[in-house]
Amino acid sequence: MAKVTTQDGVFIEGGTWVGGIAPIVTDDCEIGHAVTGPPGVALGSAVIDGGSWDTGGAQAVVISGVTGSIFNLLPGTSFTNTGGTVTFASLSGTPTWGMDATATFDSAVVINNAGTTSFTAGSAIRCTGFTLTAGVYMDGGFAHTVSGDFLPAAGAITSTGNWTLTGTGNLSIALACRPATLTVSGTYTATANSYAKAMAGSGSLQLVNTTFQIVPAANSFCTFTGTLAASGTGKLLIGDLVNGRTNAGFTVECPLDLRISPSGTAT
Repeated sequence: MAKVTTQDGVFIEGGTWVGGIAPIVTDDCEIGHAVTGPPGVALGSAVIDGGSWDTGGAQAVVISGVTGSIFNLLPGTSFTNTGGTVTFASLSGTPTWGMDATATFDSAVVINNAGTTSFTAGSAIRCTGFTLTAGVYMDGGFAHTVSGDFLPAAGAITSTGNWTLTGTGNLSIALACRPATLTVSGTYTATANSYAKAMAGSGSLQLVNTTFQIVPAANSFCTFTGTLAASGTGKLLIGDLVNGRTNAGFTVECPLDLRISPSGTAT
């Protein structure tokens, strides 16, 4: 891969870099200045190591990197793509991404990574939306905070961390993508049957003709104290009813107006 580094750090008209050098899909881009404007093309990777990147809003940025850190925000840096997406696609090797606790990341994320390569978080992650359409995502045990739609509806997530939903949006979680702990702190609507290993938070989850199922792992605990509203055929299931395992839990079907307030420890 070629390496394209910002100079004066400003995109000129047409989405090219200062000096007229336009990064292409195989380029690693290092951003050390205040960059403004859309890239216009997909990038191999982007590391913001001393500045900021404001795409101008609602851009479709594509990262298609290989082994190593393919998207990284260092301390005090920012990436602003309000209303837009960063799509990680066609990855190979052992790619990772991350952001420092002092960095700002304002964008939704889409992972479309068909094949056997896993994509791994190298730090706590904060984003305005998270969608998984193909491939394996590993949360690395790091906390993930999503302030919009949470839609890992395909592929798989290897999860040992806490995923917190803080805003208002939809969720659709495939069985293979269920978080170790799903903390619902905002207001969410399940648009398809969805799953988690454990549930926490004090927000609101709406089930309209959909099922939310807690399929526990070892040492999973449910401490959710918010509002769960089921309408139509919507219901909550607690227990493992898949893969022929009939003795790994119990089932609670919750029709509308049924309130459950469990306490103590379940193993």
